[in-house]
Amino acid sequence: MFPIPKLTKSEKLRLILIIMFLGLFLGQETWSGQIFLLLSVIFIFLSFFWKNFWLGLIAIFLLSISFSIWRNTNDLLDDELSKHYTEIQELTGFVSSFPDQREKNNRATVTTPQGKLLLIVTPETELHYGDELKFTGKLTRPRNFLDFDYQEYLLRFGIQTIVRYPDNLEVLSLRNKGNFILRLAAKTRQTLAHNLERALPLPHNKIAMGILLGVKNELPPSTKEEFTRSGLQHLLVVSGFNVTIIIIFISLLLRRWGRRAVFLASLLALIFFVAMTGLEAPVLRASLMGGIVAWSVALGRFSDVRNLIFLSMVVIGLFSPRLIQTDIGFFLSTMATLGIVFGVPVCEKIFAKISNKFGIKTLLIVTLSAQIAVLPILGLYFGSFPVVGIFSNLLAEPLVPLNMLFSFIVTLTGFLPEFIATLIAIPAFIGLEILLQIAHIFGQVEPLSVSKLVGNISLVIVLLFFLWASLSRNFAKIFLTKSGVDFSAQKLKNQPR
Repeated sequence: MFPIPKLTKSEKLRLILIIMFLGLFLGQETWSGQIFLLLSVIFIFLSFFWKNFWLGLIAIFLLSISFSIWRNTNDLLDDELSKHYTEIQELTGFVSSFPDQREKNNRATVTTPQGKLLLIVTPETELHYGDELKFTGKLTRPRNFLDFDYQEYLLRFGIQTIVRYPDNLEVLSLRNKGNFILRLAAKTRQTLAHNLERALPLPHNKIAMGILLGVKNELPPSTKEEFTRSGLQHLLVVSGFNVTIIIIFISLLLRRWGRRAVFLASLLALIFFVAMTGLEAPVLRASLMGGIVAWSVALGRFSDVRNLIFLSMVVIGLFSPRLIQTDIGFFLSTMATLGIVFGVPVCEKIFAKISNKFGIKTLLIVTLSAQIAVLPILGLYFGSFPVVGIFSNLLAEPLVPLNMLFSFIVTLTGFLPEFIATLIAIPAFIGLEILLQIAHIFGQVEPLSVSKLVGNISLVIVLLFFLWASLSRNFAKIFLTKSGVDFSAQKLKNQPR
C-alpha cells in the first residue's frame, strides 16, 4: 500500500469542504435521512474513539447527506397549497421576490400563510417586492415541458403551486412587507432601471439592466438567439465577473486609505449589490468568496484560494441544497471559476514564451480556461456548445467593465432632461452596440452538437482534473506557487493598513 502523507491543516480543511459539498449535492429527499444520520453518529463515535481523521471525514459526508435530505424535505413541509390543486381559493400574502416583467405577463413569488406560490398576472399589473396582496385564483400544478423540468426549477424556490391571472387582485399595502434591505434595493433598482429606459433605446437598455442590475428582461428572440449561438449569453446577466469588477474598482478607488477601508467598502457594496440582484446564486457565491478574500487581505492573512472556492460552495449548499443540485447558473458559474483558478496557471506555463503585450495573453488564457470548463455543462444541458465562444468572449469580455461603468453613469444621470440624458448615454450606447454586433457576427455560426455520452465523458474528465488540482501537492508546487499573483502573508503584511 502507498503511505498516506501527513496532511496540513489547510489540506484537511479542503478535504472536509469537498466532502461536505459532495454530501450536500448528493442528498435527495426521496432517501431516508434518519439512516444517514444514524450512520454519521456511529462514525463520529469511531473517529473520536480511534482519533482517526478519515473516519471523521466519512462521518462528515454522511452528516452532510442527512442535512441535505432534511433541508430539501423540510422546506416543503409547510406547503398546504399543493394539497388543493384545481381549487379556487381566496388568498392573502406578500410579494417575496423581485417581479419578473415579461412581454406577455408579469410574475412573482408570493408568500402566504399556506405556503409559496408563483403568481402570474397581466403585463399591465404592477407588482413590487413587499406588496401585500389579496386575490382569488385557481391553484394549479406547474407543467413540465418537453426539454425543461419546470416543476424541479420552481422547487428551488420552494414553489409547488401556480396561480394564473387571479380575480379581484387587491393591493392591501404597498412595499410594506418583507426584508427592509431588499425593499430598499428593489426600489433603488426600479429607479435605476427607469433611468436606463429613458436614456437608452431597445435592446440596449435591456442589456444594460441585465449586466448592471441583474434585471431579467426578455430580449427580441433574434437577439437572444445570437447571444446564445455566439456563447455570450452569460454576459446578459449579473455573474461573478461583475462582482470581481466591483471589488477591483473599489480597491483602486480606496487603496490610499488602506486595506481595511477597502474591506469595509467592498463588504457594504457586495451586500447591497447581492440584494439588488435578488440574491442570485452565482452572484451570492462570487460575493461570498470576494468578501472572504477581502476579509483575509484586511487581516493580513493568507487564505488558499482553493479553500475559499469550496467554502463559498458549501455555504450556499447549506443555505439551499436544492440550488447546488439543480441550478444550471450555479453550475456554470462554479465551473468557470474552477476553470480559471486551476486552468490559468497551467495555461500560463504552456504559453510562457508568448508575450503578454497589452494583456492579450492574460485575456486569452482566462477566457480559454473558463470556456473549456463550462463546455461539458453546455453540452449536457443544451446538447451543443458554441465553437466560436472563445473568440467571441475574447472580443466581448473586455467591454463588460466599460459597459458597467458607462451604464452606471446613465443610471445616475437618467433623471435629467431627456436630451441631456441621451447625450451622456452615448458612450454606453456605443459600448453596448459593439457588444450587439459581436453577438450578431459570431451568432451566424452554427453551434456544435454534442451527445449525452460525450457530455458526460468530458464532464468526468474535467471534474477529475479539478479534484486532482484541488488535492495535489505537486500541482500546487508546480503551478499555483509560480503563478503571477503572490498571495504570501509577508506581502500582505507589507501593505498599508
